[in-house]
Amino acid sequence: MAVIYRIAKWSETFERAESRKLKVLTWVSLPVDRQSNGYQAMVEEFGPDAPALYGAWCALLSVAAGCPERGTLVSQRGTPYTPDRVAGMLQYPTELLSRLFTWASRQDIGWLEVTSASGDSPDDPPTIPRQTPDDPPTTGQDPTRQDPTEEPNGSLSAGADEPPQKPSNAQRFLAAWNGADGVSGCRKLTPARKRSLNARCRERVTVSDSEDLPWIDALEAAMRDRFPLPCTRGSPDAWVPDADWILRPDSLQKVFEGKYDWTKKDGRDSIRIGAGQRHDPNTTVAW
Repeated sequence: MAVIYRIAKWSETFERAESRKLKVLTWVSLPVDRQSNGYQAMVEEFGPDAPALYGAWCALLSVAAGCPERGTLVSQRGTPYTPDRVAGMLQYPTELLSRLFTWASRQDIGWLEVTSASGDSPDDPPTIPRQTPDDPPTTGQDPTRQDPTEEPNGSLSAGADEPPQKPSNAQRFLAAWNGADGVSGCRKLTPARKRSLNARCRERVTVSDSEDLPWIDALEAAMRDRFPLPCTRGSPDAWVPDADWILRPDSLQKVFEGKYDWTKKDGRDSIRIGAGQRHDPNTTVAW
């Protein structure tokens, strides 16, 4: 039976009034209070391994922020994210993610809620109640500026001015690309791919007539809203986009311009795809 994991109290803890207005999140607030029962339990139980576990937890939040239902670890097609798949997306050791998932979904910790794909509680692990004494630590905010749309939150600490940690562009790229359907997964950012990614992240992409976004933000929007590409749907032998392709100059811009949407015909049964070439959607595409 498939198991679905959800970050406990995602909306209350990791969203703000401003973030709820955004279609794409480019940051996630992280806690500044290190006195929560859950955090202390992690330090006491894992000792020198606790920093690695907490770092994996922060990275998991970035994955959850990019899911169709934010906070619920499920892909666009409804496939639950397993520890193994998340490890591949983040390029983290599978054993580390497995330890985190197991620990965080315990009833005495309650950082992860667990249900079956059918909505029933699985036999193993059990459903985690939403209200537990060890909920994920509350995110920090400026104590001099209480958001009037939100409930006061009593977990502020002396470190409230500490800037939130942000996932790197490499982590965001891998999470967005490997979390999408209809693409060839990227297991490693080679030196050449890193150079290309750095170059792309200095660019902006026009996503509509009135909006342009930083390249990495546009990528996350595209992976959520435009993949699988129309030209790859319905044919098991069709071209499958890979990381090297999306990292080329202008590939992402062309996605937003509709270059790969072959459903837009010119009134005939086939459409023009290049000089002297036409694509017939009724035949198999080979690349």
